[in-house]
Amino acid sequence: MDSLSTVESDSETDPLSITMRQIFNDYLTLFIIQSKNIREVSNIALKFLHKTLNIRQQVLLEYDLSISTNLHSIGAVYRAVGHFDEALTYYQRLLEAKLKTIPKSHSAVIENYRILKTVC
Repeated sequence: MDSLSTVESDSETDPLSITMRQIFNDYLTLFIIQSKNIREVSNIALKFLHKTLNIRQQVLLEYDLSISTNLHSIGAVYRAVGHFDEALTYYQRLLEAKLKTIPKSHSAVIENYRILKTVC
């Protein structure tokens, strides 16, 4: 049986999502305790988030909520360190995914437009 076709995703209950979120949170917490350098912390976070995104894109549906969460997280880290062009790229991808799955009037889409304004 093809394992990719049997993956069901609910970002709140999916074991892969839960495990990756726990690892990320533990690692980031430990790193923050050991380092006050935001650039260093953000580089570690981005490395992990990109790896997570790649894995999720391989095993989940194209517009799965956990992929959207990853896109938002990557955009937020880039925005936090002032890399607005990179942040804009991920926020735009996030908006595209949202518009494929929920109406334009949904609060999540409206929030995404608000965030886009902060990086443009």
